[in-house]
Amino acid sequence: MNMLDDSGLSIDPKIAASSKPILISLGVLQIIFGIIALSIPWAASKAIAEVIAILFIITGFVQFFQTLYGHFGNKMKYVTGILVALLYVIAGCFLIINPDRAVVTLTFVIGWLFIIKGIFVFGGAFKSEKNRGWIIFNAVISLILGILILNDIQQGALWIIGLLVGINLIITGWTALFLGLSISKD
Repeated sequence: MNMLDDSGLSIDPKIAASSKPILISLGVLQIIFGIIALSIPWAASKAIAEVIAILFIITGFVQFFQTLYGHFGNKMKYVTGILVALLYVIAGCFLIINPDRAVVTLTFVIGWLFIIKGIFVFGGAFKSEKNRGWIIFNAVISLILGILILNDIQQGALWIIGLLVGINLIITGWTALFLGLSISKD
């Protein structure tokens, strides 16, 4: 007997049963981390900025070695690759040295992302026959959130990323937890 997940793909019941404790554990951990992020959103925002900074530095080194050993055969591609690698490392170091600026920059990007998403979703709502009201609602909420974020960027930057990540972790955690709990032992 095969179970079907929400996408309609077949899942082997033995694999699903062995996934149950993993899904439940990950769900609980995500909920705990989400609650921590919501309780100290400014610290979560800075931690996220630091992780992104470290990822930039790692990407810079990977880009450097990829360029160094990539044998492009073209000096311009080689120089460009080295410069891009250097740019990643410099950006990562800048973000580590200036975490408050990193958080403000990330918040600025998120604010504009919400506004642009809202505009595109609003435009797409009129192409849809079904659920047009919900699509417009989604667009309006995205636009409002983007405007609110950008309106108070200096103060909001210190907590908005942590708040958004905290909410996302909790929702993702609940989803994983309930998915794990719904798997039968058959």
